Amino acid sequence: MDTPYKDLLSDDECRQVRDFLVAPINEVAELTLEMNHLQVLPSQFTRKQDDLNELIDCHLALLSPARKLPYNIVQEIFKAASAANGHCTMSLTDSPLQISHVCRDW
Repeated sequence: MDTPYKDLLSDDECRQVRDFLVAPINEVAELTLEMNHLQVLPSQFTRKQDDLNELIDCHLALLSPARKLPYNIVQEIFKAASAANGHCTMSLTDSPLQISHVCRDW
């Protein structure tokens, strides 16, 4: 009998193709999981790096030479800056406000 469907796979051949595809399908699934994991890693490393940099910066600030100045000297610096300015405004160009950025304690 002549049929246009003679090139189609038999049920047994379809089963063989499905059996053959099990390993590649599983490998693709594993690779997808691994790729998803690898995409998350950079953000985790960046977060850890940011946390460590913040820790370092906070502790380096403790070593600032400005922190070693006695408070009475700091007071005199601010008095002199205020006297030189004549008045105190909240402008970043005024000496007292500029000086206050030297150290958090100031």
